Amino acid sequence: MSDNTTRETAAAAATATTVATATGYRVSLVPGALEVSARLANNEELDVLVKVLEANKGSLGKPSD
Repeated sequence: MSDNTTRETAAAAATATTVATATGYRVSLVPGALEVSARLANNEELDVLVKVLEANKGSLGKPSD
């Protein structure tokens, strides 16, 4: 029973940590590329990131089709 309680406590702590994890994104323009790193928790945050990426679409120059 003690072992079971320990597992439940560990699971609860892991869930609390997951909920408290920070979200956000970073977009960097580096020579010849756009570097993106993101941790998004919901669709609204994804929508904001997509808008930022669309706004920076011309930063890399014209496509070479």
